[in-house]
Amino acid sequence: MTSTNFRLPMDSAAKKKRQQYSTEYLACSFIPLSQDSRMPVYLIHMATLSNESIWPCKLWKHLETPHKDKKEKPLDYFKKLRDNFQTRTTVK
Repeated sequence: MTSTNFRLPMDSAAKKKRQQYSTEYLACSFIPLSQDSRMPVYLIHMATLSNESIWPCKLWKHLETPHKDKKEKPLDYFKKLRDNFQTRTTVK
């Protein structure tokens, strides 16, 4: 008897699990993008990351690897970065 591998059809929503932002991610220097709360904005270099990057272990790794000096910063430091980011002037 031979085994046959087959896949059941899945809709696109079931294929791709979307991670939601948590307020705890501010401690890693990430906030949600104002236009799409599922996309994180990295406050240290103002970059938007993909939704696949929003898993907590990946957020911490991103903070610890290129920005070792920021790893031990208190939460108030990241709150100030967030406030500065949200109140910045932008060109429309």
